Amino acid sequence: MSQHKFIEAYVAWTKKKGHHTSETKAISLYTNALNGVSTMSSSMPSTKMLVLEAVHALQNVEKTLAVILSIFKLAGLFSIPIFE
Repeated sequence: MSQHKFIEAYVAWTKKKGHHTSETKAISLYTNALNGVSTMSSSMPSTKMLVLEAVHALQNVEKTLAVILSIFKLAGLFSIPIFE
């Protein structure tokens, strides 16, 4: 949605709801929303690569945690009060 369309929709919405209208506020909201949310097309190869990389990283974290917990269990460290 273009900034101009957003301002028109925002002003119409504020009038409908009985709020004070402010183009400055609309511009601020539009700019913050535009800069605050990053999006990528799902059809881009780089998107798939980033998602797969994140999945692999999470899988490695899960494996590492399993190893750490098994070492704690073998060493009897689960009897320490912080784990109870």
